[in-house]
Amino acid sequence: MKFQILDHTGHTTIDFDKSNVSEAMAKFNEIVAAGSTAATRKAGDKDYTVTKSFDPTADETLFVPRMQGG
Repeated sequence: MKFQILDHTGHTTIDFDKSNVSEAMAKFNEIVAAGSTAATRKAGDKDYTVTKSFDPTADETLFVPRMQGG
């Protein structure tokens, strides 16, 4: 299970072991609570699906921060 987090450095990647679901779920909730949108996909898929809840079966989750105008 891989988290791709878009940030000021380009992106940060965090890999989780599939057996450590509780740690991955806690990190997912932390990132979403901070204002990012989550989208998941399975290995081999090209398109992401936006989600509001943690999916332990997803192979990759992409986190996109809110747009900031200024």
